Amino acid sequence: MFEKVVCGYFAVLFLIYLAVLGVSPVKPEGFVWGVSTIGLPAFELAFFCILTLTLWRLRSKWTRYLVVLGCIFFPAVVGSFYLVQFISIVTSGRYITVLAMENSGEVAYITNTTTIALCVGMVSLIATIVFFSISEARKSTPGQFAGRSAIVGFALIFLMGIGYNERDRFVDHANNLGIPISLDTSFAPAIGMHKTYRKFSKVRFDANRIVKFVDDVASGDVESPFYVDVTADYPFQQTSLRSGPLPFVVKASSEPVNVIVLFLEGLSARALGHYGGPYVDLTPNLNRFAEQAVTIDSYYNHTAATYRGIQGSLSSGFPLAGGAGGWESSQDRLGGLSAISYATLPKILDKRGYDTKIYSPHSETRPFDDFLRAVGFEQVVTPEDVVPDNPPDFLSDRDLFAAMADDLQALEQSNNQTPFFWASYNIGSHAFLNTPSGAASYGDARNAALNRFHELDASLAAFLDAFEASTFADNTLLVITADHSSYAEPPVVEAFSDSAKFTTHFIDQIPLILHIPGVVEPMRFENGVRTSLDLTPTILNMMGVTEVEHAFLGTSIFDTQFRPEVNWGAIGRGFYRIDQTGVSFVKEDDASTQEKIVGSAIMYYNQLELEDKIFDPRL
Repeated sequence: MFEKVVCGYFAVLFLIYLAVLGVSPVKPEGFVWGVSTIGLPAFELAFFCILTLTLWRLRSKWTRYLVVLGCIFFPAVVGSFYLVQFISIVTSGRYITVLAMENSGEVAYITNTTTIALCVGMVSLIATIVFFSISEARKSTPGQFAGRSAIVGFALIFLMGIGYNERDRFVDHANNLGIPISLDTSFAPAIGMHKTYRKFSKVRFDANRIVKFVDDVASGDVESPFYVDVTADYPFQQTSLRSGPLPFVVKASSEPVNVIVLFLEGLSARALGHYGGPYVDLTPNLNRFAEQAVTIDSYYNHTAATYRGIQGSLSSGFPLAGGAGGWESSQDRLGGLSAISYATLPKILDKRGYDTKIYSPHSETRPFDDFLRAVGFEQVVTPEDVVPDNPPDFLSDRDLFAAMADDLQALEQSNNQTPFFWASYNIGSHAFLNTPSGAASYGDARNAALNRFHELDASLAAFLDAFEASTFADNTLLVITADHSSYAEPPVVEAFSDSAKFTTHFIDQIPLILHIPGVVEPMRFENGVRTSLDLTPTILNMMGVTEVEHAFLGTSIFDTQFRPEVNWGAIGRGFYRIDQTGVSFVKEDDASTQEKIVGSAIMYYNQLELEDKIFDPRL
């Protein structure tokens, strides 16, 4: 009986796999029905089925309970791998990625009826295996025939192992015979999960590649894409800020200029009608504000997700650490990352006498708020500050921007003359979330992503109105941008796949809208392909700060002597090319010479992070 249960278990896994992919509105990138997506999953499930059955045949009076553990372990692990892939496909339209593993702490965002049903179903399947394995093991032990069949099972496992190991040779032979076959093991749920985890857990860099880059730059054989002095203790550190003449005149009512930066969660520029988005009434408040401001075009996020996006923007670098495995992995890891020295916008302004504060939607117990303090903010406003009597787990967008509006009005009434740098990060527009009860909905309210963006825009109105009505509008630089682009989950793909240069990559054009004191005429500005690597240098350029110790990889967008036709993005070890045609993923084997040099420079930066050699902490 147990043998039938095992065969049925793996058969059901395969059928669920086919059903999930069949009904998913968004298929994983590169997905086509074929050997990779049908043959490989069937192969790996058959392998583990035979392995479990063979192990079952080895039970005896002395080994039965050990065998039972093995017969539960293998189906349970494979089932868990498939469950993770099922949930990833239905929520994001792709197999599990390194980025998803890095953000595993945000698993609550993908909890819904479908994912709960998948979890309950998988638990039920595994419980069936557990029940029958224990009950059958108590009844009897196998006879002589069972021993012979175990030998046959081991032989099949051995042959399947050889076949998998020689898969590339078989594919080449088939192609030579005119049979077009390709195999991508990423499409096998269990094998693909293992491959992704190996990438996620890999911490070492290619030392030979870094050494060659350093030697080539030192000898002059290679020109680094970023400023670097490979002979210095802190190779990326410099004093002069690459800036340029502004195409406008900043006329603040008083000096120094205050700064406010709104990092809107996961918002691509294509969501705004002001940027030519397909839904002109989706973000009316942002559109109205942008029509009176300076708009930067061809501006992309250079990394993701939120941890990297905020830190990378404020330090003008390519931080390696993300969420899980980084800032959220352990207290020791958080402490180690906090100790790495960077020159960031809040740290630079703090030394110039500014009060620095950021509004966070997360509870003060979350590592995210410790991360924000490590980035350099003196004060982090949390739900405990906004709703002290009964703080929620996280602030809604309405509550966060209303708190900012209230604090702005209170600051104005206090007549405090200390310059300030405020920033904010909201959570309501995060991928996979549903809008809260009573929130604004868009159209027929069917598309969750459009609802989130519409609610974000409505929430922003309270702060934008308060800002424009205050005296701070005359002496404050207000920057509206995003921590990163919109994640290409199914609702986003459904809503925007027909828009220009749409990409499922996590690199996309994002808004950069600037309210600049004294600039009353709206204008649009473009200086090549720019990224959020340039955000902090651009802000300092507008503030008139040109001499400052820093380790920025970016330059001011207004430095017209530098007009890049190609730019770069990096998410962990994933590398992207950005040009006028859009965004493309750079595969290591297909990288051009230029792409390899840029990739080596970023790898060198990340290695120096591990050595705390980005910026001298004594400065």
